[in-house]
Amino acid sequence: MAWFHAVVGGAGMRYIMMVLRGNMRRNKGVHISVFVLMLIISLAFCSVLSYYTNSIRHDSEAMEEVGYGGMLAALYGENRLDAYGTSADKIIKNIGKCDAVQEVKAADVVYLLLKDCNGKGGNSSFVLNDTDSVLTYDQYDVDNKMTDRRLEKGEVSVPFSFIGMYDCKIGDTVELGNDNGSYTFKVASFFEDPYMGSSVMGIKTILISDEDFADLKAKAAEDHRSGLEDDKRSFELSKLIIIDKKPGLDLTEMEFERGLNNVSDFASYCWITLSKEQAGNYMLLMTKVFSAVLLIFVVLLLVAAMIVLGHNIGSSIEMDFVNIGILKAVGMTNASVKLALLAGYMCTVAAGLFAGIPLAIPILKIINSATRSSSGLEVPSDINVGLVLCVILAILLLVAAFIMLKTRRISEATPIKAIRGGRDSVHFSSVLKLPVSGKKLGVSLAYRQFISEKKQYAAAIIVTAILAMFMILMNDMMRWFNSQNMLVDMFSVTKYDLTASFVDEDTQKDIENVISEHTAYRKYQMSSEYLLFDDVQMYCYIVEDPDMINTIRKGRTCTYDNEVLITQYVADGFHMNVGDTVTVKRGGVARKMVISGIYDSANDMGKNFAISKAAYSMFAREETVSESGVSGAAKSSSDEEEWSGKGICYDIDNTDECDAIIQEIDKRYGDNQGITYSIHSAKDDFEGVAGTVNIAIQGLTLLTYMLGAVFVIVTVIIVCGKVLMREQKDIGIYKALGFTSFRLRCQLAVRFIVTAVVGSLLGIVLALIVSKPFFKAGFESFGIYSFNLSTSVISLVIPLVFMSVLFSVVAFIRAGNIRKVQPQVLIADQ
Repeated sequence: MAWFHAVVGGAGMRYIMMVLRGNMRRNKGVHISVFVLMLIISLAFCSVLSYYTNSIRHDSEAMEEVGYGGMLAALYGENRLDAYGTSADKIIKNIGKCDAVQEVKAADVVYLLLKDCNGKGGNSSFVLNDTDSVLTYDQYDVDNKMTDRRLEKGEVSVPFSFIGMYDCKIGDTVELGNDNGSYTFKVASFFEDPYMGSSVMGIKTILISDEDFADLKAKAAEDHRSGLEDDKRSFELSKLIIIDKKPGLDLTEMEFERGLNNVSDFASYCWITLSKEQAGNYMLLMTKVFSAVLLIFVVLLLVAAMIVLGHNIGSSIEMDFVNIGILKAVGMTNASVKLALLAGYMCTVAAGLFAGIPLAIPILKIINSATRSSSGLEVPSDINVGLVLCVILAILLLVAAFIMLKTRRISEATPIKAIRGGRDSVHFSSVLKLPVSGKKLGVSLAYRQFISEKKQYAAAIIVTAILAMFMILMNDMMRWFNSQNMLVDMFSVTKYDLTASFVDEDTQKDIENVISEHTAYRKYQMSSEYLLFDDVQMYCYIVEDPDMINTIRKGRTCTYDNEVLITQYVADGFHMNVGDTVTVKRGGVARKMVISGIYDSANDMGKNFAISKAAYSMFAREETVSESGVSGAAKSSSDEEEWSGKGICYDIDNTDECDAIIQEIDKRYGDNQGITYSIHSAKDDFEGVAGTVNIAIQGLTLLTYMLGAVFVIVTVIIVCGKVLMREQKDIGIYKALGFTSFRLRCQLAVRFIVTAVVGSLLGIVLALIVSKPFFKAGFESFGIYSFNLSTSVISLVIPLVFMSVLFSVVAFIRAGNIRKVQPQVLIADQ
């Protein structure tokens, strides 16, 4: 209490308030700049944290409202279940016998393809009626307002992600089905799908009216009764089942799924299963990745802001040594002077941080609106007040500790130093000095001034280095994801340039003749299916020629019919390695298989494995009885039918001929209604993924540059202001020698260009150092453990040019006060 009274009591408080008011008036521009920096940081933190937490909470709540249980499973169509000797009712009954299951609900569903929506299509879709009692969805009208209006005949409701994926608008038409039969619907509304609505997910749910749904069911049932082959079906009827876990069970979702498969083997008869945790991870994948990137950037901005603040405090103390000595002479202590400075800056910092909270609300609304078409979620725009206040409190404590650290030099100011003028001897000396050139006097003087007072520019250099480093990383990220070759390498496990599907062999031969006219090729078949991998359903690549798998990083390919390849993600998650044995199941048939190698694939976030076509065919040949009592596998002949003419990959010698080949095939056969085929390049396979990711990355990069520009502007204003205050007499001398204001402003701009170049070069070095670990962590989250990324020259040059131009322009504008300085300043009172 005695210390506190000595600092703030009596005259101490009067002096503190006097210093506080004086600093605010004298350094008004600096305090405004610090306020702006903290406002931006607060706004960014509030927006990103609230968006991230709101997205997680809202997706979970929306799943509950829709009726999503612990797990969703899409059973195979009736035709395939018949081939397996089972039915949807039997499977549902077996699931209900599991001790861990609370309830099993089922909804009728029709499987089909989205044939066309604004010229795009191909995605698999679940079609439900909009009045289904098991799963209920919130629909939104053209004004993005929730509507209770029921769909009428010929109308359809699609997920929000259709906006970004297909440029879909209310009133557009969508065609559902395939070349063997399709229906056209009008888009009447959008709806929020909390478990499959994200644009990164290939399967989508579509809602139609009760009348249309009855028509589709009747058509699917008719095809089933007629024994129509699978590849000629347009619609397939099945069940979508919702499985609720008993409350209070201490089971992870993977343990729950394994337990279900041990008892019922249900996933062997499912097209796809999706736990609530998995659905949340897929839905929020882009949200989590880009929120993490933005949070890293905002943390770097906070570091940059503290560097600027520290530079300003140090410069102010150095320039005010005389005044601080005088204050001590009249009775102020080191503690009271520090407290005055701390109070002034903390008021400004706190004002900026708290002012950012309400301003984050409109920003949050913009973010939610911009990301709705990719996330598929209508995320609320509420500020997470509790989390935000905790973060702001932490920032305030951090800044307060930093200010106390930077004000230690106050103890060096004494009344004796005040009498001497408060300045140390100045020696114009530097190991970097160059001779003054008469021909380029302005440039050489600017350089000499820069190196003699380089400490004044240290803060700007460090801030530039931090911002340039992050800009380079964002440039590289945008460049890599703009390259479709990069996406092919990430998501494809085999080498191919064209893929095709044919209805008949004659069409296949004709089209292959066209390919051979352009270039030599090697062909093989590749397909995919969800199989059980140690009682966990997992995406499986099925490759006719395993030697074409070119992403193997350990071991060898799956040459034999009892071998399997796994990703590093699976190896880490299941604690497996090359040589270990796993159990793979399909349709009630279980086979022991050996892990022959580890390969890379980003599909399903790395949760996938690969087998040969020979290994896949073994499931159809081995008659067995599953643990659930359901009879064995489908016939071998039906297995061959599934493969006939599908998923044919062509590895061509001259890849430049891809577009020409496709154009010629379309020209020859496109108008022939008797020939049905589908052919496209490998790059086209990932066009949808590329478009969604590119838009998000471009937005992030633009935001990075905008925030970086604001920080550069504020930093240059602060540093330039301090430099002009210190060099008042130098400017007077130059004007007395005949230098014009314009020439002196250009000279100052040159100094800041040097600052920008030095900072950018340091940022380039930092980017080269951190690039690999930064992207390694990011790519491994997608299941990519082996990649070869290079930094382009253009990615390095753009931030350097951007910083140099911005520094020079802002410095030149800020130096406008030079016009007011006259030579008479040399004879002014000290």
